[in-house]
Amino acid sequence: MENHKTTTAIPACVSNANANSSKTHNPAPMLNKGGRNAGFSLVEVMITILVIAVLGGVALTSFGTTRESTSRIAVQGDASMINKAIQAYISSGGSLDGVTDPNAVLAKLKTKPIDTQAATIAGPIGPFVDLRLELRPATSANPSSLVYVPERSAFIMVTGAAGLVTAVNEDLAKLPIATEERHVSLALATETKWVWDYADAANPARPAVSRPLDRSTTPLATSNPSAYSIVPLTPPQFSMPGSQLGPQDYPVALTITHSNPSHAAELFVRVNGGEWSRYTNGFTLPTGEAARIESYADTLSPDDFSASDMAVISFTFKPGQLTAPTIAPDSGQFKWGEFPTTLTLQDSNNAGVSSMQYKIGTSDWLPYTNPVPLTMDLSVPVVARSIPLDSRLWLTSSTSSALYQFVPEKLKAPVIAKASGSYLFDDFPAALSLQDSNPPSTSKLVLCRGND
Repeated sequence: MENHKTTTAIPACVSNANANSSKTHNPAPMLNKGGRNAGFSLVEVMITILVIAVLGGVALTSFGTTRESTSRIAVQGDASMINKAIQAYISSGGSLDGVTDPNAVLAKLKTKPIDTQAATIAGPIGPFVDLRLELRPATSANPSSLVYVPERSAFIMVTGAAGLVTAVNEDLAKLPIATEERHVSLALATETKWVWDYADAANPARPAVSRPLDRSTTPLATSNPSAYSIVPLTPPQFSMPGSQLGPQDYPVALTITHSNPSHAAELFVRVNGGEWSRYTNGFTLPTGEAARIESYADTLSPDDFSASDMAVISFTFKPGQLTAPTIAPDSGQFKWGEFPTTLTLQDSNNAGVSSMQYKIGTSDWLPYTNPVPLTMDLSVPVVARSIPLDSRLWLTSSTSSALYQFVPEKLKAPVIAKASGSYLFDDFPAALSLQDSNPPSTSKLVLCRGND
């Protein structure tokens, strides 16, 4: 097969520079392997674009997966951090019992104990999280979020934007740190020479009963040995039913009895969830308070009887209404000289439960202690009321009022001493006198001559 050689001609501007050269310059041929001009074909360009598109899709998918993974790691870290703070808070005497709102939980973690406890708590005292930390509702941009589980006293991570996410709010750092009283079972000693103080556990629902050491182990005489069984004791009975009481109903004495054999049972009682105590005799209900009284009969002979069911009675309290004072004198219209110079108030309530106030016209309320002076005017309105000395027991009374009105009278004309008449020159009166018939200091006389 004959080989073909392609020669490229040198442009004239170049060849003239070497006109005397005896050799001809043949540059290297610009050929591809197929014998065509250099460049990409349409198929090659399309393949290249396809490869770039595939690589881009893989990169975007990898980026999305990385973003979700980063969010999940961050939320897991937040949950771990807050849960450790919760454990430290509880171990230092804090409590989340009954707290279900996650924001309320976070607020608890930002507290510190009251000053009297701060020096005796052995361990961290708080705040347990950064004061700037806050919880915000998650959005669609959050692949993961937090929810609070009260039963576990912990935050957990959930997929999606159904929960909360953490955020930083610089303004929160400016707020004062809240304090609370902690309930620690072990604290540094403050009153003894021991290193630690301790607090007794809460009173149990029913106290242990100290029974006679010499009690008989045989059944009571009333028991049937052939069909022996432990019988529940009869619950206690109260001397009066529960009701609503007012301050006028006190003192209220309450007694508790039971119908069980005296050597087989004793009574226990507590008021308003306080400590249980043995019942020995009657007691008086606390004035002005609602009272819930619980009692049960416990056995002194456990081989024959078991403790009774609980007996419960409740009393509610309703404050009493005070009676308005009586104002004396009564309202009326008064002439000059009859207008009252003082007023008095009389308290119709029991001694020691109230005081009285009054005001005249538009004045402020004033305390009443002694009769009040009155100034005669055309109209003097007076208002009075009784106020409680203990607002838990009594309510302020309605008002009583009185109105004193002055009624002006027409003055009497003066009496002229010399009667009118015609007089001779020698008999004409040299002087004229007038006599005022009105009460003193109520009028003055005016004399007019002719057309004056």
